[in-house]
Amino acid sequence: IIQARFYGLGIFKGEHHPIPPTKEQKFNPLQQLTYVTIMFAAIPALILTGLLLLFPEYAPDQFLGMGGVWPVAVLHYLIGIGLTAFLISHVYIITTGKTVTHDFKKMINGLEEVVVHKETQK
Repeated sequence: IIQARFYGLGIFKGEHHPIPPTKEQKFNPLQQLTYVTIMFAAIPALILTGLLLLFPEYAPDQFLGMGGVWPVAVLHYLIGIGLTAFLISHVYIITTGKTVTHDFKKMINGLEEVVVHKETQK
């Protein structure tokens, strides 16, 4: 919730990331949840529904109480919209760095510059 609030509001106010990346954990909890959902639910469902549309003879006669391939097509379409929104959000997040292209390399290779502050000794 904290990370979602940051992406929704805090990023516009110039706030710092609430959960900064570390060597041990480079993804924040929201990113982890999103990537697991995309990779283990959305992509397999998109592939399965796409195959059912490609080979409709293997599609079930009834799906979600409706007949034909129509429900499979609607599900495929909705998943496609969600993945397109995921792509657009990535393009948007790239532009929110110090400059418009500052975060592009970070998004591609997954590495981020970490500023280490020396602790002052008393």
